Amino acid sequence: MGVRMYEGKHVLVLERDGWEYVERKKGKEAVAVIAVTDDHKVILTEQYRRPVDARVIDWPAGLVGDDGENDPAATARKELEEETGYTCKEVELLAKGPTSPGITSELVSFYRATSVEKKGDHEEEITVHVVPLDGIREWLASRGDVMIDLKVWGGLLFALLLIACGGRYPISPLATAVRTGDVAGVQSLLAQGADANAPTGVNDWTPLMHAVHKHQLATAAVLLAHGADPNRMARQTALTMAAGYGDAKMVALLLAHGADPRLRDRGGKSPLDASLTGTSDIDEPTMLRCQAESTRMLMRAAPDVQPSKEAAVFAKMKGCGA
Repeated sequence: MGVRMYEGKHVLVLERDGWEYVERKKGKEAVAVIAVTDDHKVILTEQYRRPVDARVIDWPAGLVGDDGENDPAATARKELEEETGYTCKEVELLAKGPTSPGITSELVSFYRATSVEKKGDHEEEITVHVVPLDGIREWLASRGDVMIDLKVWGGLLFALLLIACGGRYPISPLATAVRTGDVAGVQSLLAQGADANAPTGVNDWTPLMHAVHKHQLATAAVLLAHGADPNRMARQTALTMAAGYGDAKMVALLLAHGADPRLRDRGGKSPLDASLTGTSDIDEPTMLRCQAESTRMLMRAAPDVQPSKEAAVFAKMKGCGA
């Protein structure tokens, strides 16, 4: 422990080897709870934080030992319920580390909450947000003067990974063949009556969306030839997904088979917006790429569609033309 320089009601200012830092007198560790509902919505909190004089969005969180409870897992359960009104079946430690080691000794543990259910009320000074994962980036960007705690972004990566690797969502044989590029297998399954539009897997994607996700142009073409609907909405369309990846060949294929470049996803994003901003998909993030070919293609297909303000600004920041 360092040399005590100052003692306040709740914190100490310490010095070690000429370096001053802050430590809490109680609750030297904290927990943050990544809670995702069964329909893939994340539970976030918003409250006024005096040190930054602003409202801040964060995960449900709290101090370990602040009220005599020294078990981090028990604290995670308690904070989730008190701050949001949600309970969980169990919590699982995902990671632990310092929050800002240049100024404080505080450590934070990320816990995953499973089987989340709404049970009661939450603390009055806290606003609870339950936000679909699919549109979380746009939602956070629209918060205006509200600050976003950086732990939110780290926790979202965990949330996406846990859903993608959870193994609780079976995928159909047709989608499996589509994703692996097995053209003969896709043709055989369709001939046996497999539904080209039946949603399957963690995100309830259609087989066509699985083809787009894996850039399987050949199996996508087979699906489209057998009645796959390119405008079927699963939080977004196949065209919006392809545009987000900047997959110009897939965009061209979908447009040729009737994909509507004017159709917006449930968050209000058009395929043009998706092409300009890229995607934060953990399998293939494209947010920093300029996707000129797919952007030009979509602008030709729907010259009356204008990019959203956010998409235009983001493209400009990357040095990409709209």
